[in-house]
Amino acid sequence: YYSDEYKVRLTPEEASIIEFLSKKVTNMKRIYELALLQQLLQQRRRVFTYYEKTLEMTYHKKLNLQTEESVVRNLTNEFPKEEERKKYKDCVLIKKSSEGYVLEDKFEKMLNENLEFLKMVDELIQYGIENYQENYSDSYKDTDFQLYQKYTYEDACHLLNWEKNEVPLNIGGYKYDKKTKTFPVFINYHKQEDISDTTKYEDHFINNQRLIAISKSGRSLESEDVQNFLKARERGIAVHLFVRKNKDDKISKEFYYLGKMSSTGAVREFVMPNTDKTAVEIEWALDTPVREDIYEYMING
Repeated sequence: YYSDEYKVRLTPEEASIIEFLSKKVTNMKRIYELALLQQLLQQRRRVFTYYEKTLEMTYHKKLNLQTEESVVRNLTNEFPKEEERKKYKDCVLIKKSSEGYVLEDKFEKMLNENLEFLKMVDELIQYGIENYQENYSDSYKDTDFQLYQKYTYEDACHLLNWEKNEVPLNIGGYKYDKKTKTFPVFINYHKQEDISDTTKYEDHFINNQRLIAISKSGRSLESEDVQNFLKARERGIAVHLFVRKNKDDKISKEFYYLGKMSSTGAVREFVMPNTDKTAVEIEWALDTPVREDIYEYMING
């Protein structure tokens, strides 16, 4: 018999898993991880067949190899940056088995031995699925992004199936990932009041379907990243555009996803003002014109 003050008591490992699920997994902005965990909680055996079926029937998603590998990295704590890997060292939730995947032994034991913990895990996964369906399930083309939704750098690394979560500093304005052939471009859109000469050296929209973006400094037309931009189509590279109003957004550091884009071929190399470094200006055509309210919000001071 427990008094009314009885609170759910979790071991440090259980508490760590609950934190990992609420901070990382429920907020993943895609369905694969959540659906797999839900399936494993309900069924525990011969999961993979059902999992792929559920993805297709319920969520209209097909699982490819890169996504599958990414799901495994996310649920075995291999994706995060070093300090987070250490922090969540107990959060290995699944392991490979002859029939696909099963719950990791320690995690399964915790679920079997503590019904309160099982209930909390179940509720978190349920919440994550509802959040996904409400806010992120209307996928754009063949991506896991929803147009005009907001994503952090980490979300982008996740949803593009990158092997590791990259430090924003390493990404800068853009980063090419060879393995997935994805090339996200992140733009901080902030306009000067007086359209002076320097503004011409900033990323800016010409209209809601054309964008001028500047390469990193020290680049020429021959630079590998510039060539990948210009020849993205023939090289099978997907260039994705993320824009935020300004980078003083200290809190969430989120960007609006504006879809895929490709270079129009209009390009020029120039010397950056007050330096001896060259950079390249590229004109982009967005696959989908930016929705009017978002466009107005971006370009107006």
